[in-house]
Formats: sequence, C-alpha cells, structure tokens
Amino acid sequence: MATEAAEGVQEQLAATSLNSSSHVAPYSATYGRTPVKTLLLAADGGKSMVGTTLRIGGWVKTGREAGAGAFAFLEINDGSCFDSLQVMVTKEVGEEVGGLKKLVPTGTCVLVEGLLAETPEGTKQAVELKATKVLHLGPCEAAVYPMAKKKQSMEFLREKAHLRSRTNTIGAVARIRNALSFATHSFFQENGFVYVHTPIITASDCEGAGEMFQVTTLLNKKEDNKQQQQQPSPEQLQQLREQVSAQGTAVKEAKAVSGGSAAAGPAVRTCIHRVQMHTCSSLGPHCAVPCTR
Repeated sequence: MATEAAEGVQEQLAATSLNSSSHVAPYSATYGRTPVKTLLLAADGGKSMVGTTLRIGGWVKTGREAGAGAFAFLEINDGSCFDSLQVMVTKEVGEEVGGLKKLVPTGTCVLVEGLLAETPEGTKQAVELKATKVLHLGPCEAAVYPMAKKKQSMEFLREKAHLRSRTNTIGAVARIRNALSFATHSFFQENGFVYVHTPIITASDCEGAGEMFQVTTLLNKKEDNKQQQQQPSPEQLQQLREQVSAQGTAVKEAKAVSGGSAAAGPAVRTCIHRVQMHTCSSLGPHCAVPCTR
C-alpha cells in the first residue's frame, strides 16, 4: 500500500510542471517544494511571486474549517523559518483526499500545490496559497497526537523529545544555538584553525543521565566465572552423602547416651546444629538430608 501511494505521488509530480524552479529547495527537487522562508522572509513578504504556482510541504501547525465547511485554513510549517504559511483549501480539493476533516488536525503532513495570492489589507501575512491539489497527505489522529495547540510545559516537552522541536520555544532555542555554532566555526575557519575531535578525558553526567545506561566490561568476567564453576560429580555427591550419614549416626548415639533427644543438653544440641550447618554448606544445593532445628 505504501509503495503504491509513493508511486502515485511520483506520477502526479512528474505530470505537473511549475512556472519556475529557481525558488525550489535544492534538496527538494524531486517534489519541487518551495521553502516557506522563501516567501515569508522575502523583503516584500512574497508579493513578487503572486500568481506563481508553488508546492508547499510540511506539517499542519493549526487548522480550522470555515464557511460552514466550504473551505479550510491550514497553517503549514516546514521548519525553514519560525512562521507558518497560510493555505486555503476548498471543499472540492479536500474531497480528493477524504475531506477537509483529514487535513485540519494538528500534526498532519501535507504536500500542497496551489496558486500564490495576495491577502486582503490588514492581515498578518502578505500572501497565502490557494490550494488546487493535495499531492500527499499523511493523516494524524488528533486524539493520539500529544502536541496540542495550547502551550506545553517544559516537563512535558522533555518526555516528547522527538516532537518538541515543533514548538515555538524549542524551535527558537534550536535556531539560536545553530547561529552561535555557525559563528564560532566560521571564526576559527577564517583564521586558519582546523577542527578536530579531541579525546574525551572527563565525564559529563547531567541530571543523572549517566545512571540510565551501564557500560562495563565486568559482565564478560562474570560469565567466565560462571563457566569455571563446575558442578560436583556423582562420586563427590555420594561421598558427601556418606559423610552426612556417618555424622547422623554420631548424633543419634549422642542423643541415646544423653537419655533421648528431649533430654539432650545444650552442648549436644549445639553440636547437632553445627553438624547440620557443616553438612548443608558442604552439599550446597545438593543437600540430601533435611535440616530440623
């Protein structure tokens, strides 16, 4: 099913031609996808590309139906910039992929083709995409998807490390770290330094992360010790049984001399207990005489 769906997308992409390829991301040449930042970070807000047929792909950050179900607005983000592009999808276009309700849930993955149009005065963005075709749809169940529209706590985001980069806070932090890292490497490269990986001589154990995993070579030694421990042979077991029998006979004789087990003195009971402990420690798990204390 997945292979047939992928082949269908490829056929649709090959059958449709775009007006211009200069705005297509180099790593998205197969899909002909235009990064959102190409439009929203332009000096004119993307107005120079009004009337151009574009393909926008990403995940739906927010979506809502309007006009009594006649159309829907999708805020699509592809990670290329902080903001999302508004895409309007009509009911007719949505019916091709199962209806608008399949498109509006947060987290839905889409690849949309449409005509870039200028928005009315006073709106947040200068342009929006009026979809003419949905080339790909990766549905997302709203009841299962953990990242809601409302603000999430840092404790919750720590448990969703694979999705937290989609939030505004973590996305902003990631971009700041990227800019700082790029500036640092650029400075040293421009001044003749060579980037190398030096040996790590100190351990970093932040917030107890080192306790999550155990890396050791002692487990192999433990396995070797288990293999070296040999089980007693039948001859050894028989010899131990004979020793236990002889010691049991000596105990009975001591009880008889003392007038019976009920009248045995403290010294005799201590001797009996020691004999039992000795025989049990000698036999280990193979003890054939039950210990009665």
